[in-house]
Amino acid sequence: MPVTMLTTSDAARQMRQALESNDPALIEQGWRTLCEGIANQAAQTIQQDMAAYQRTQDDSILQSRGYRVLTSAETRWYQRVIDAMRAPSPKQAFAEIIGSDAEEGIMPTTILTDVFRRLESEHPLLSLITTQQVGYLTRWIRNKHNVQKAAWGAITAAVTQEITSAFEEVDIKQNKLSCYAVISLGMLDLGPVWLDQYIRTCLYEAYSCALEAAVICGTGKDQPVGMDRDLGSTSYNTESGWKQKTPVPCTSFAPASYGPLVARLAKDENGKPRLFDRVCLVVSLTDYLNKVMPATTVLTAQGTYTSNVFPFPTDAVVSNFVEEGKAILGLPKEYLLCLGNASRNGAIVYDDSVKFLEDQRVFKLVQYADGRAEDNTSFLLLDISGLEAAYLLVKDVGAATASA
Repeated sequence: MPVTMLTTSDAARQMRQALESNDPALIEQGWRTLCEGIANQAAQTIQQDMAAYQRTQDDSILQSRGYRVLTSAETRWYQRVIDAMRAPSPKQAFAEIIGSDAEEGIMPTTILTDVFRRLESEHPLLSLITTQQVGYLTRWIRNKHNVQKAAWGAITAAVTQEITSAFEEVDIKQNKLSCYAVISLGMLDLGPVWLDQYIRTCLYEAYSCALEAAVICGTGKDQPVGMDRDLGSTSYNTESGWKQKTPVPCTSFAPASYGPLVARLAKDENGKPRLFDRVCLVVSLTDYLNKVMPATTVLTAQGTYTSNVFPFPTDAVVSNFVEEGKAILGLPKEYLLCLGNASRNGAIVYDDSVKFLEDQRVFKLVQYADGRAEDNTSFLLLDISGLEAAYLLVKDVGAATASA
């Protein structure tokens, strides 16, 4: 079967188009092509690493390329997966693993923990947002930031003001994120350590595309709600999800222009003040190089360049899932990404809905997830198409004094 390999930018563009199309057939086809490419590339890399290790028996090869020393629980679980894939009836063997009451039947959480640690390290946006493991949670109880003052009085006086915190209940529909991966039977002979690397690579590559795309531009229709979505009461459509926010023009990062934009984040949707000391600005790499970098880089009097100069502390984050000509300004900790359990075995089930050659086995990696911003004022969508370059302003004090 021919496999189409995608570059990072191609994968980002395809994923964004699929999410915004709301066409199930297009989403399925695009996702399948991407996952097949990931699986094929991962298998080739791991087989090459195995060959290099067999020639040298040098453990540093494994360490330098991200192979882990497995825990006893991980080793037992991978061995059960290998045995199931070798079985004459893989689907039945996988069903027995999933239905087992034995602890070995549950995918160790350390596997996913390691994947998300790498995601947060290599994808800065995912390290800035709030991520929580929520199991089978379906509702999110959030504080609406209401502030009430206490009343002063004599020590013996009755309590005259009850301090309460207003809470709001938000439905969280756990959406299923899944991807296909293919393992040739010959690859099973490599053992648990190599299978672990293969599975974690597939998980990482799939998550890095799908999760970041959803956090940025998810419509909320069978997927998380993105930062660029309008959470107003009238902006949801049952067919297409939440509408995109109306972009706010941003032509300069000068204090007089940037300050009012940041100030729009200083109050929640109920008009209550919030405190923060940093914001993030998410842009595509193209726009960062062509627009944001020129607008935030100045040449000092010493002849050196100083970059990322903002009048308010700002983390500039690059993500190719942001549309060119636009940027997202906001409070990343105000975005909650909830990760739930897909099933008892956590993330992997055998799947025969895609037909491959007889010497291959197909499995499906599954993760439930949902996410949304704290409220509709946590993020702004900016139009930076007209963003101007920064210049170091110099005032001739002598000339001003002479004219006076």
